Amino acid sequence: MAPHASLRWALLPALCLLIASCDSLEDSSVPLSSPPLLHVEVGGVSSAKLGIYADTVVAAIQGQEVPSGPVAPSRSDPNSALGAPDTDFFSLGFDRLETNTLEGELVLGFARGYRLKALTGTVFEETYGSRAPLETADVYVSEEASGPWHYIGTARNDGTAANTRPTAHPANLCTRFVRLVDRTDRALFVNRGRRGDGFDVNAVRVESDGGCAPSFSISGTVFADADADAVRDASESGLEDVVVRLEQGPFVYTATTTDQGTFAFSVPAGAYTLSIPATAAGHFNAMLYSTHTYTGSGAAQQTVTVGPDRSDADFGFEMDVRGVTSDLLTGKTPTKGKGVIYWERQFRLAILQDSLQADVAPGVLAHYLNEVERLLLPVPFQFGPGNYFRFRSAHSILGGPAHGVAAVYQRELLTAELNVVSGCGTASLAFDHALLAYAESISTSLPTPRTIRPDASSKSGAAAATPEEVINLLRAFNGSGGGVGGPR
Repeated sequence: MAPHASLRWALLPALCLLIASCDSLEDSSVPLSSPPLLHVEVGGVSSAKLGIYADTVVAAIQGQEVPSGPVAPSRSDPNSALGAPDTDFFSLGFDRLETNTLEGELVLGFARGYRLKALTGTVFEETYGSRAPLETADVYVSEEASGPWHYIGTARNDGTAANTRPTAHPANLCTRFVRLVDRTDRALFVNRGRRGDGFDVNAVRVESDGGCAPSFSISGTVFADADADAVRDASESGLEDVVVRLEQGPFVYTATTTDQGTFAFSVPAGAYTLSIPATAAGHFNAMLYSTHTYTGSGAAQQTVTVGPDRSDADFGFEMDVRGVTSDLLTGKTPTKGKGVIYWERQFRLAILQDSLQADVAPGVLAHYLNEVERLLLPVPFQFGPGNYFRFRSAHSILGGPAHGVAAVYQRELLTAELNVVSGCGTASLAFDHALLAYAESISTSLPTPRTIRPDASSKSGAAAATPEEVINLLRAFNGSGGGVGGPR
């Protein structure tokens, strides 16, 4: 066995990782600048003060061994990463690229939720056998088990820490959880004909100078502002999958809205800047800005002071009805929507119990109605008890006489909701829900005609949309074309 090598971080905050690797590495040292960010200790045990070891496994998603196959059972128990370092460890494994789930990830908690501040960390390397390829893991800390996560550096099995960011996590923000994500390059093993199971975690330790100051909540909702008054009404639903940015000086945090449009941060007392960034890879932000207008004053940004909590940090966006309708009709935003006639026929055949000619089985239709009832607002669609009567209720909306704007609107809206819950909308579920949120909110004011606000503007520079224009929007989404007098 080669000598133990330890790497002392002077990061505030950071954390202590004790890592076991079954390959030999040379002891190394890193030239330091002043003040030092990294220090390598060779041999023996750390001179650092005693800390608190992780005692709870919050989540463990193990990847695979390369070139193929599962990681050995002896390296697959995440509880091996708890407590002080010993002979057992957990291998993160390599992410299987063909899956949509992040693998090679471990989230641990400390002292049953004890909140720590001003952290210092020490990394230990235990080495065996011949020299190994480089194994790495990104390290994040958070006060909450679900994040937001704050990157503090990348731990390496050569006794160094790379890309450390000592200002990425304020010293007065508590750390209760640590997250490790394997970033080892599989090619280093495959190209050498070596087997590998990713970064090995023996133990995780934090060192603290005491408990931290109380934290406060900043929360709010990103919502569909149908009346463009920048105030969230009971009829205005939230917008999901929107990244919200929180800043205080050099510290930046992000959270993603839930399916209810809500977000929350837990932070120390002080003033913060909240904003909705125009781009956020893999999220709804870019499409939100291309299809909606922020209804507040100026940019989608506000200053929020906490201590006590703040729960009113809302952001309203109004859909550009004319622009979105045009994009749907021209195919710029492709939709797989099916028209009113299609869904009316499915419910008629279900009522007649004619499953041979139906495209959708009665049981599936019943499931779709359940999902429609759960969408966004409790109104406008509740279909009553018993599948037969529920089918008749839906059919009466889709196939009955449509006298007046309100009846036509309800028919197209139900069709749109059936398209969304059946997967026949656009490629963006967040956009589909945003469209329904806007349309449902407008429906609550019918049959009273909506007041046209001559001072309101959309991206086309015209007045706010009328109910008839929203009907055209729904028809375009449903693949039925535009025009209130057009095809069903």
